[in-house]
Amino acid sequence: MSDIRAWLGGLGLPQYADAFEENEISIELLGELDQDLLKEIGITTLGHRLKILKAVKEGADAAPAAAAPPAAGNEERRQLTIQFCDLVGSTQISSRMDPEDYRELMRVYQETASNVILKYGGYVAQYLGDGLMTFFGYPLAQEDAAERAVRSGLEIVAEVKAKSPFIGEEMKVRIGIATGTVVVGDIVGQRVFQTSAASGETTNLAARLQGVAGENMVVISGDTKRLLRSPFRTESLGEKTLKGISQPVTAWHVIEEEVQAAVDGTGPQFVGREAELASMLAAWETAKAGQGRVTLLEGEAGLGKSRLLQEYNTRTADDPHFSLGFQCSSFFSETAFHPLRRHLEQEAKMAPGDSAERRLDKLIDTLARVSGEEIARDTGALFASVLSLPLDRFPPMQLSAGLQKQKTIEAMIAQIRTLSEKRPVQILFEDAHWIDPTSLDAVKLFVECFADLPVHMIITHRPEFEAPFPQGDAVETIKLQRLSGDDVLEIIANTSGLETLPADMRRQLAERTDGIPLFAQELARSFAEGRAAGGEDHQAAVPATLQDSLMARLDRLGSAREAAQLAAVIGREFEAELLQQISGWPEETVRLTLSQLEAADLIEKDKATSKDAWMFRHALIQDAAYESILRRRKRGPHEAIAEAILREDPDRAA
Repeated sequence: MSDIRAWLGGLGLPQYADAFEENEISIELLGELDQDLLKEIGITTLGHRLKILKAVKEGADAAPAAAAPPAAGNEERRQLTIQFCDLVGSTQISSRMDPEDYRELMRVYQETASNVILKYGGYVAQYLGDGLMTFFGYPLAQEDAAERAVRSGLEIVAEVKAKSPFIGEEMKVRIGIATGTVVVGDIVGQRVFQTSAASGETTNLAARLQGVAGENMVVISGDTKRLLRSPFRTESLGEKTLKGISQPVTAWHVIEEEVQAAVDGTGPQFVGREAELASMLAAWETAKAGQGRVTLLEGEAGLGKSRLLQEYNTRTADDPHFSLGFQCSSFFSETAFHPLRRHLEQEAKMAPGDSAERRLDKLIDTLARVSGEEIARDTGALFASVLSLPLDRFPPMQLSAGLQKQKTIEAMIAQIRTLSEKRPVQILFEDAHWIDPTSLDAVKLFVECFADLPVHMIITHRPEFEAPFPQGDAVETIKLQRLSGDDVLEIIANTSGLETLPADMRRQLAERTDGIPLFAQELARSFAEGRAAGGEDHQAAVPATLQDSLMARLDRLGSAREAAQLAAVIGREFEAELLQQISGWPEETVRLTLSQLEAADLIEKDKATSKDAWMFRHALIQDAAYESILRRRKRGPHEAIAEAILREDPDRAA
């Protein structure tokens, strides 16, 4: 694969590779491109031109270049979510259209679908006539790959339908999505070259699910459904016996995303966070007395921020108060006021099928109920604009973009002030590491304005988030640490199906979780399911619910990922000298990669020995790295390890 072809593949625009190569545009010439030159070689879509020019501006180290597919021969095992999208009745459409018109229809269809796929971080692996095969979670793993695939599927259906009137022919699609383990990478052989092929039952399953989908339907597998984090309204299509699939599978029709999240009062068991909860409840008591408080709840993914927040909500439920929820999203980190938009939709009980006029009615009614009719009249246009609703019922705003942003934040603050005059207010701002810049400005002003109000704002975030306000008496940061061994054992002991598990097996499970509650819950659940099914090796595999997030951490390593894989072959603990021997790299290269792995918080010095030894911080990270290597590629490192051990201790050969 040429460098330019790989670069375009990393951008999600492989369809332009031929045009670049035909015009002899190499990586070295990218800096000479502009809008007119891109048009000249046939890139007619403005969004695609902007995407290319943005990547060029960011330079060779930008993320799209890093996302280029691996070179041929670097195949690997990994969990992928695969989407097949097909244009319904394309043969019949072509028979009644002029060839030139049909070509234009196909261009519009493919560009529309690929633009949506690119938006959600998918990689179009192949264009299959009137269909597309797309990978989510490759070339870079994504912790929410399944949800990205489903969201893109629903949006493709809507966007293709919306484009139909402009080409004079009704276009309908059907989409199948499946998640599972595949071998992915280029296939190279005699008279064979296939880019980014995925081998395994998952590919076939996604194609078969597309085949059972009706017009404008998104159909997913049960494994994909289990990985969805956001609420979607689905209906079972029953068990399907599909050609080439070993067992009957339950197919699920995804109808729409649900604006109102279902409340699950059960949740996983609450253990080990009593001190942190006490601090949050103390801040709430202070806020109720009229002194505003901010709690920053910091922790890596899986440490239990959401579970702690759920327990806080439960413990304060009987206190009269208003609760305002704002949810940031990785899909909308560049969309201004997205958390506010989501909040307004939920407060007004807007449904996905509501017309724009119906949504506007609900918004006006909600604003009048919460803030009074006078404030609703004054702020209605601002909030309607956030929701992209018609503004013809309001006086013209005639505001610049900057002033409109300022007025919208002021309207939010005024609404919260009005509520706080009636009851104390809890503001829950979740996943602030994905916050958009405009909402971040709003949060900063919230903190400045609520010091003398009965308001408690809780902001959950991962360590990479930097608060735009200083610490002080009114602002407290709570950093979640890993759970103790006893707390992890309690989670495992209370997992359904493991009540009778021997203590030594519980300890073995607990050791693999490294004190991370999510790891403990998912590993215990996976173990229980495997045990119930009578499997021989319940403990070996990384749970499917964790694979995407673990591989995402590994993929962010870039070239250092190979070092993590080789170290994983050695074991949880490994010596730098042995890693150098089996890799064949110079000592300085090994040192550099170990530094990168340590900086990424994946490994740490093994303090139990005086040797230059290291260990994976998480056993499951080591497992994920090891499982990503093809079996045939493990033989070489295993043999090199054995030879190195025998050189050091020849007596072990006996």
